[in-house]
Amino acid sequence: MAGSVRLLPPELTKARTELSGHSSDGQAGSIGFRPACEVGEASEVREVRLFLPDVEATLALGQALAKSLPEGWPQPTALLRGGLGSGKTTLARGFVSVLPGSENAEVASPSFNLANVYPTCPAVVHMDLYRLGEGGFGADLEEFLEALPSNDHRVVLVEWAEYLPCACRPGDVLSIDWTEVPQGREVSLRPAGPLSQAWLEALCRNVLQSEHP
Repeated sequence: MAGSVRLLPPELTKARTELSGHSSDGQAGSIGFRPACEVGEASEVREVRLFLPDVEATLALGQALAKSLPEGWPQPTALLRGGLGSGKTTLARGFVSVLPGSENAEVASPSFNLANVYPTCPAVVHMDLYRLGEGGFGADLEEFLEALPSNDHRVVLVEWAEYLPCACRPGDVLSIDWTEVPQGREVSLRPAGPLSQAWLEALCRNVLQSEHP
């Protein structure tokens, strides 16, 4: 349903969700989505895998991510990886749609100009590196990134993030990877630092609250 923070439409009871984490006793394991989110500090979420059957589910995931942004992070960054038509731009559209100022933002894939900046609060820098392909960045990309509008608080969403050089990647990011599966897409969300960890854990809490208001 539009505007919902549900990750999957409520009628899709067969949706598959899984969290892989490390419990407080140090043992690695695979635990159900619901229990993992409820344990809070007792378990550190390492990965969330979600089955997204359609566009609505992908939009809802983007909305949930926007509503879960942690405080105190000047530039939350998500690296999006997946094939053509997997849902990266759709997720960005859902993300922007629930932010203040979204009525003035027209979300589209910025393949030809590398980045769109949406006048939301916080501002969203939406990048698409597909046209650049592998290699060939050099100083040009770094100069482009430095020329982007700088705000006290902005979110960066990078499509085709596999083409982003290591030198341009922040140390703390949330990676979101798409894989084609029968009847939809599987999405893996993995944090790479304490702030992206907080983002993913807030996502878990918000999903539970939306399912059990």
